[in-house]
Amino acid sequence: MPGESFQYDFDLPADHPGGTFWYHPHIHGRAAEQVFRGLVGAIVVEGDLDRVPEVAAARERLFVLKDGTIDASGRVPVATMMDFMNGREGQLVTINGALAPRLAMRPGEVERWRIVNAGNARYYRLRLSGHTMQWIGSDGGPLSTPKAVDELLLPPGKRAEVLVQAGAPGVHRLSSLPYSRGGMMMGGMMGRSGSSATELTLAELVVQGESAAMDLPTRLAGAADPQFGEVAARRELVLSEAMGPGGMRFMIDGRVFGHERVDIRVRLDTNEEWTIRNATDMDHPFHLHTNPFQVVGADGRLAPSGAWEDTVNVPRGRSVTFRVRFRDFPGKAMYHCHILEHEDLGMMGVVEVA
Repeated sequence: MPGESFQYDFDLPADHPGGTFWYHPHIHGRAAEQVFRGLVGAIVVEGDLDRVPEVAAARERLFVLKDGTIDASGRVPVATMMDFMNGREGQLVTINGALAPRLAMRPGEVERWRIVNAGNARYYRLRLSGHTMQWIGSDGGPLSTPKAVDELLLPPGKRAEVLVQAGAPGVHRLSSLPYSRGGMMMGGMMGRSGSSATELTLAELVVQGESAAMDLPTRLAGAADPQFGEVAARRELVLSEAMGPGGMRFMIDGRVFGHERVDIRVRLDTNEEWTIRNATDMDHPFHLHTNPFQVVGADGRLAPSGAWEDTVNVPRGRSVTFRVRFRDFPGKAMYHCHILEHEDLGMMGVVEVA
């Protein structure tokens, strides 16, 4: 409550994965406003990956990607109806509160970048000009081996860890490339999704000075066991939208969120396979609290990356299937669209593990 404080104590299990996590308010109906105003932060859990020699030798940077809007009077404007329909994107895009910061590295130097998308609705399609990034970690912890990537897509709520080895001297751009996630215009017509449709310079990397002799790892450590065993249940969840008497509604399985209701009941220490089907006109980042999952391909095999995730983008008109283990945490947890305006308008449910 206003003027009060509360202390949270966390007892992490010995096998909890290391990784990059974050926190934000989750009051239903107010989450979008409070996050847009900046109530977010990052949490780093150290683990076996931090002891890999090449990773331990790398300088570490934490990037919290956050957009916002401030009007001429220095205030945050009230969200519009279209903000809630499409998800709100800010006019200013920052890294750790700074506009287009300059970073400095030496040729050959290796850095570890932890990246958090802490925005309401903005997607980041990340690219570092003149460089290939080594993807080493996702939402649910480390990968088993580095993956060379030219781009990374971070929908709202998602995190990534990469190693960057500085290349030739010069100025290089960390950019977010155009990405169309769909959207709506007045009257229900389709439109583009605001500033995610334009290329943005997030930071400049200045490579200069004497060369550094540093290596990239070929193997990592700390990845969770990918073995699942028997799948106890398979479910399909359908994401939908509709205009109702009170305005736009975003739903899962035809229902808006009800805090008094349990939507899915799961037995503890079982594995399940969930298919998330997007029947709407825009992408939705699906987020499951507490229990990370692995995406399954059309052939029924786990995704080649082996990444454990808690947020996955579900493109409009398509489906994503993942397998999840409910092992250690009985009780209730939420699943929802991480475009926070859509969550506030009902695209959220409750799973109970017992």
